[in-house]
Amino acid sequence: MKNKIIVYILSFVLTTPFVVNAKIFKCTTAGKTIYQNRPCSVETLQEKNEPSVFDGWIFGMSILAMKQRAEKEQLPMNSGNYALISKFNGKIIESQPKQRVYTYRTTLMDKLTTVTLFFTKTTKVLYQIKATFHVLQLKPEERKYFYESLYSQLSNKY
Repeated sequence: MKNKIIVYILSFVLTTPFVVNAKIFKCTTAGKTIYQNRPCSVETLQEKNEPSVFDGWIFGMSILAMKQRAEKEQLPMNSGNYALISKFNGKIIESQPKQRVYTYRTTLMDKLTTVTLFFTKTTKVLYQIKATFHVLQLKPEERKYFYESLYSQLSNKY
């Protein structure tokens, strides 16, 4: 009797599929779609509708990848929390090698926006993005409409 129970248990375990919880990233490189278990590299494009991408920044990307993109796109990237410069300057990005926060200004949804990127201290990967929309100059009803539109777009996407 014990042997039959063991055989049933073993057959159940061996025929039951195991579920693995892993995030899969869909990337495109040279016109080919690839799937991998890590964020897409700078050379590949990640699907824009993935929740792990914001304004082209991929959560988990390295500081080096961020600096390469900033240089390639000539983003006015600043070390720290303040967006002080208006054009790309590689010396400013490299001036503080231990810096883990970088900021720039851009236009998102037709509004001036300050974007701050936060990187982990030890592994130096992107883990948080803060976007501050500058809409105080809008009339209250325009501001309300902007926030409702933003909420709707983010709710649909994420």
